[in-house]
Amino acid sequence: MDDASKYYKGTFLQLVVVTFSAITLSVISAISSGANLIVISTYFTLFAFLFLMFFLISILILSIANVKVKKEYGKGYVYGAVLHGFMLLFPFAILLLISDVFLKWNAFQTIVATSIITSASYSASNLIKLGGNRTANSTLTLILGAVFMVIFILIASSGYFK
Repeated sequence: MDDASKYYKGTFLQLVVVTFSAITLSVISAISSGANLIVISTYFTLFAFLFLMFFLISILILSIANVKVKKEYGKGYVYGAVLHGFMLLFPFAILLLISDVFLKWNAFQTIVATSIITSASYSASNLIKLGGNRTANSTLTLILGAVFMVIFILIASSGYFK
């Protein structure tokens, strides 16, 4: 498992890709939700903050739930596994960019909601590969992903800022 464990350390490039993906998802979602620059800026700030909180809370909860992984590999592996899982935001950001900007489809809520659940679930999968509890990781990330997905959809469809 030592060779595979090196894969989950988390690199600066991965952090850049995850940040770029979250910003792309936030920008396109904000533009699709807002009507003027002030509203778009407000939505962008909310969506970017939501992605940041989702990432940080995922690290916190999975760090608490994976004491065995932290003892065996070190604290950085939980962060790396979550970061690696959040790398799945990138294909969704590209998909959203193509569908919304080029094809003019209005599917941002579906794509972003799916990216939230998928990235959380893949983070759990990475921790399970490192020896984490399958049931706890799967349940926690499903609940966490569902909560953030619902929050995103409520904000995006609220019309409060329009």
